[in-house]
Amino acid sequence: MTFNTAGLSKNFDDVHKVILKQKPDVVLFQEVSSQMNEKLKSFKIFFPYNTGLNNPTEHFYSIIFSKYPLKNNKIITDHATLITNLIINDTELVIIGTHLFAPLNTHLNQIAYLLHYKNLIEPQILPK
Repeated sequence: MTFNTAGLSKNFDDVHKVILKQKPDVVLFQEVSSQMNEKLKSFKIFFPYNTGLNNPTEHFYSIIFSKYPLKNNKIITDHATLITNLIINDTELVIIGTHLFAPLNTHLNQIAYLLHYKNLIEPQILPK
């Protein structure tokens, strides 16, 4: 299950109810603010494993909660991406949680891309 938390701080109780009703094994939260991060800490009761919860929050930050062990947690802040290995019985799955750009017009998308990836080498072709 996944939630984009931008604007959900007022509806946190609704999100909480949905998660308790649906009982997912793994939940990914995107665009977590510091205020939302504090609220999400309440899910540690239901999901004993997480990655990203104790890291400083910034725009586009993500958190993964799981009922199953997670290992090899990697946070790529320049890409707003979490990578972890989920272990269910003897099976290991790779989970990649990321925040994708909204479909903007070409000009706005190029600006957002350049601002977000300012520390990377500029690609030959900008995204459209």
